[in-house]
Amino acid sequence: MDNAANPLIPTAYDLVWTALALAAMTLLVIALVSLRRHRPALTSGQVLTWSLLAIFLPVIGPAAWLLAGRPVRSAAAVE
Repeated sequence: MDNAANPLIPTAYDLVWTALALAAMTLLVIALVSLRRHRPALTSGQVLTWSLLAIFLPVIGPAAWLLAGRPVRSAAAVE
């Protein structure tokens, strides 16, 4: 066999799974950076809980933090 590619796994599947893994890792990094930036508004227990959720639940944890976990700023705090 002169073909060096794996005949059992088409290249497209490999590329798709690699892209999904990179997207999940990027989402994790974004969530952890956001968590770090909001740390003063949270207790240490909340920071630990959100960090562990983000790390051990690959897509659901970071998405939950970004969609529902971040503290909401009031209009007075922005000005």
